[in-house]
Amino acid sequence: MSKPLGWHWMAQIADAPRGVLADPAALRDVLAAVVDALGLRAVSAPTAVPTASGVAAVVLLAESHLAVHTLAAEGRALVDLFSCTPVDAALARRTFARLLGTDAIRDELVERLP
Repeated sequence: MSKPLGWHWMAQIADAPRGVLADPAALRDVLAAVVDALGLRAVSAPTAVPTASGVAAVVLLAESHLAVHTLAAEGRALVDLFSCTPVDAALARRTFARLLGTDAIRDELVERLP
């Protein structure tokens, strides 16, 4: 079997504080903390902008990217992390749970093959 070219972690988060999910500065801080906790290397500062439904936030990584899109009024967020190095999905889940104050996280880790 070939070695994966990347690891793709996707999560659906529910029951998160609406105030955090609507706050671009708070989401930038969340992304920076997740990158640090996972030992990834940011090549840009996290960027976050308001959207019609909440906030879109992204940080470019030496390994690839981490993005979050929020549905603030519903207390939900969608997370997409792609990395060329292995991702600790359990640590990612725990970190988002701690930072967003919710354990309502459904996630999946997919190995992307050549």
